[in-house]
Amino acid sequence: MGERMDEKQIYHIYAGILKLHKLFYGRKATGEDMTGFITSLNVLNSAHNSNFCNAMTDVLRRWFTRGFSGLEADEIAPFYTDLWRFHKKYLGQENSDRFWEDAVDETRRLNQKYTFPEFQKFTLAIMDELETRSVKEKVMEDERNISQAKVRGIAKGR
Repeated sequence: MGERMDEKQIYHIYAGILKLHKLFYGRKATGEDMTGFITSLNVLNSAHNSNFCNAMTDVLRRWFTRGFSGLEADEIAPFYTDLWRFHKKYLGQENSDRFWEDAVDETRRLNQKYTFPEFQKFTLAIMDELETRSVKEKVMEDERNISQAKVRGIAKGR
Protein backbone atom coordinates (compact mmCIF):
# COMPACT_ATOMS: atom_id res chain seq x y z
CA MET A 1 0.00 0.00 0.00
CA GLY A 2 1.17 3.48 -0.76
CA GLU A 3 4.67 4.89 -0.82
CA ARG A 4 6.91 5.30 2.17
CA MET A 5 5.55 8.11 4.30
CA ASP A 6 7.63 11.01 5.49
CA GLU A 7 7.48 12.54 8.95
CA LYS A 8 4.86 15.10 7.96
CA GLN A 9 2.52 12.44 6.57
CA ILE A 10 2.88 10.31 9.70
CA TYR A 11 2.19 13.38 11.85
CA HIS A 12 -1.03 13.98 9.92
CA ILE A 13 -2.19 10.47 10.76
CA TYR A 14 -1.69 11.21 14.46
CA ALA A 15 -3.49 14.55 14.09
CA GLY A 16 -6.40 12.84 12.34
CA ILE A 17 -6.68 10.11 14.95
CA LEU A 18 -6.50 12.65 17.77
CA LYS A 19 -9.24 14.71 16.13
CA LEU A 20 -11.51 11.67 15.77
CA HIS A 21 -10.86 10.53 19.32
CA LYS A 22 -11.79 13.95 20.69
CA LEU A 23 -14.81 14.28 18.40
CA PHE A 24 -16.27 10.88 19.30
CA TYR A 25 -15.20 10.72 22.94
CA GLY A 26 -18.25 10.01 25.12
CA ARG A 27 -20.43 8.88 22.22
CA LYS A 28 -21.96 5.43 21.91
CA ALA A 29 -20.68 3.00 19.28
CA THR A 30 -24.16 2.54 17.84
CA GLY A 31 -26.37 3.97 15.12
CA GLU A 32 -25.44 7.29 13.61
CA ASP A 33 -22.42 7.76 15.86
CA MET A 34 -20.93 4.45 14.72
CA THR A 35 -21.71 5.22 11.08
CA GLY A 36 -20.14 8.68 11.38
CA PHE A 37 -17.10 7.28 13.14
CA ILE A 38 -16.52 4.54 10.54
CA THR A 39 -17.01 7.03 7.70
CA SER A 40 -14.45 9.36 9.29
CA LEU A 41 -11.97 6.49 9.71
CA ASN A 42 -12.44 5.53 6.06
CA VAL A 43 -11.77 9.11 4.95
CA LEU A 44 -8.58 9.19 7.03
CA ASN A 45 -7.46 5.83 5.63
CA SER A 46 -8.14 6.80 2.04
CA ALA A 47 -6.23 10.05 2.50
CA HIS A 48 -3.11 8.19 3.65
CA ASN A 49 -3.41 4.80 1.95
CA SER A 50 -0.88 3.13 4.24
CA ASN A 51 -0.67 0.00 6.34
CA PHE A 52 0.34 2.15 9.28
CA CYS A 53 -2.76 4.33 9.05
CA ASN A 54 -4.95 1.23 8.69
CA ALA A 55 -3.36 -0.35 11.76
CA MET A 56 -3.76 2.80 13.86
CA THR A 57 -7.36 3.39 12.83
CA ASP A 58 -8.20 -0.26 13.47
CA VAL A 59 -7.00 0.15 17.07
CA LEU A 60 -9.03 3.35 17.36
CA ARG A 61 -12.15 1.66 15.95
CA ARG A 62 -11.93 -1.21 18.41
CA TRP A 63 -11.29 1.21 21.25
CA PHE A 64 -14.34 3.27 20.28
CA THR A 65 -16.50 0.14 20.59
CA ARG A 66 -15.19 -0.16 24.16
CA GLY A 67 -16.08 3.44 24.94
CA PHE A 68 -12.48 4.67 24.83
CA SER A 69 -12.03 3.23 28.32
CA GLY A 70 -8.78 3.91 30.15
CA LEU A 71 -8.38 7.52 29.12
CA GLU A 72 -10.18 10.64 30.34
CA ALA A 73 -11.05 13.51 27.99
CA ASP A 74 -8.24 15.73 29.29
CA GLU A 75 -5.70 12.92 28.76
CA ILE A 76 -6.41 12.40 25.05
CA ALA A 77 -4.06 15.03 23.62
CA PRO A 78 -1.13 14.17 25.95
CA PHE A 79 -1.57 10.48 25.10
CA TYR A 80 -1.23 11.06 21.34
CA THR A 81 1.58 13.54 21.95
CA ASP A 82 3.50 10.81 23.78
CA LEU A 83 2.84 8.32 20.98
CA TRP A 84 3.94 10.82 18.34
CA ARG A 85 7.09 11.82 20.21
CA PHE A 86 8.01 8.17 20.65
CA HIS A 87 7.44 7.46 16.95
CA LYS A 88 9.25 10.58 15.77
CA LYS A 89 12.25 9.86 17.99
CA TYR A 90 12.90 6.57 16.21
CA LEU A 91 11.85 7.57 12.68
CA GLY A 92 15.20 8.71 11.39
CA GLN A 93 17.49 6.51 13.40
CA GLU A 94 19.69 3.85 11.88
CA ASN A 95 18.49 0.29 12.37
CA SER A 96 20.71 -1.52 14.86
CA ASP A 97 20.45 -3.74 17.90
CA ARG A 98 20.84 -0.64 20.06
CA PHE A 99 17.99 1.08 18.17
CA TRP A 100 15.59 -1.77 18.92
CA GLU A 101 16.74 -2.09 22.55
CA ASP A 102 16.14 1.63 23.12
CA ALA A 103 12.75 1.55 21.40
CA VAL A 104 11.59 -1.47 23.42
CA ASP A 105 12.87 0.07 26.67
CA GLU A 106 11.00 3.28 25.96
CA THR A 107 7.85 1.33 25.14
CA ARG A 108 8.11 -0.39 28.51
CA ARG A 109 8.49 2.95 30.31
CA LEU A 110 5.46 4.38 28.54
CA ASN A 111 3.55 1.18 29.26
CA GLN A 112 3.85 1.96 32.97
CA LYS A 113 2.09 5.26 32.30
CA TYR A 114 -0.57 3.89 29.94
CA THR A 115 -1.76 0.57 31.29
CA PHE A 116 -4.75 0.00 28.99
CA PRO A 117 -4.49 -2.51 26.10
CA GLU A 118 -4.88 0.02 23.31
CA PHE A 119 -1.54 1.57 24.19
CA GLN A 120 0.20 -1.74 23.52
CA LYS A 121 -1.70 -2.10 20.25
CA PHE A 122 -0.71 1.39 19.12
CA THR A 123 2.93 0.78 19.99
CA LEU A 124 2.88 -2.53 18.11
CA ALA A 125 1.63 -0.65 15.04
CA ILE A 126 4.41 1.91 15.49
CA MET A 127 7.09 -0.75 15.91
CA ASP A 128 5.77 -2.57 12.84
CA GLU A 129 5.97 0.65 10.82
CA LEU A 130 9.53 1.25 12.01
CA GLU A 131 10.50 -2.32 11.13
CA THR A 132 8.88 -2.09 7.69
CA ARG A 133 10.68 1.20 7.07
CA SER A 134 13.97 -0.38 8.17
CA VAL A 135 13.53 -3.36 5.85
CA LYS A 136 12.64 -1.11 2.91
CA GLU A 137 15.70 1.06 3.56
CA LYS A 138 17.91 -2.04 3.65
CA VAL A 139 16.45 -3.31 0.37
CA MET A 140 16.97 0.09 -1.26
CA GLU A 141 20.57 0.18 -0.01
CA ASP A 142 21.20 -3.33 -1.35
CA GLU A 143 19.72 -2.36 -4.73
CA ARG A 144 21.96 0.73 -4.89
CA ASN A 145 25.00 -1.40 -4.09
CA ILE A 146 24.09 -3.93 -6.77
CA SER A 147 23.56 -1.15 -9.33
CA GLN A 148 26.87 0.44 -8.43
CA ALA A 149 28.63 -2.94 -8.68
CA LYS A 150 27.10 -3.48 -12.12
CA VAL A 151 28.22 -0.04 -13.25
CA ARG A 152 31.74 -0.71 -11.95
CA GLY A 153 31.75 -4.11 -13.69
CA ILE A 154 30.67 -2.58 -16.97
CA ALA A 155 33.31 0.14 -16.67
CA LYS A 156 36.02 -2.45 -15.99
CA GLY A 157 34.91 -4.57 -18.93
CA ARG A 158 35.55 -1.82 -21.47
